[in-house]
Amino acid sequence: MQKRLDFWLVFGIVPLLILTRFLPHPDNFSPFAAAFLFSGAYLGKKWYAYILPLAALFFTDMYLGLYPSIGFTYLAYILTVMIGQKVSNKRSISMVGLGALMASIIFFIVSNLGVWAIDGMYTRDFSGLVQCFTMALPFFKNTLLGNIIYSGVLFSLYELAKSNLPALQRA
Repeated sequence: MQKRLDFWLVFGIVPLLILTRFLPHPDNFSPFAAAFLFSGAYLGKKWYAYILPLAALFFTDMYLGLYPSIGFTYLAYILTVMIGQKVSNKRSISMVGLGALMASIIFFIVSNLGVWAIDGMYTRDFSGLVQCFTMALPFFKNTLLGNIIYSGVLFSLYELAKSNLPALQRA
């Protein structure tokens, strides 16, 4: 019963979070990684832990526009679901925080590697790689803050609701 409840809550929350892409926000300060982390933590190793947030993200990308290195971005988010699956074993403040930190670092490395390798903005040598990562550093702060804040709020609200709402306690 709890697994079904987790599914429906994630099914409702994750697409809603992804749709916040259409709201004004600072660059890279978003709930995306939190949604993927949350999906992995509460849906575990089920295939829909990946498909649900990826589908929601893909539909918004179809509207907002695709870009050459999109596959790298999706790979970073797939890895974030895997991090969430590890968090699911022990959902504590420190584990969620560590998951958000790891998701930030992985997103930074994987997505910027994609920009360097595919987008053609930088030379495809070590100097271009260093330049790409250097230029991306200012965005990392917002990625990290967004991931920590949104993950903290999302996981906390869910656990608070689960412990305080009678219908959720019976599930």
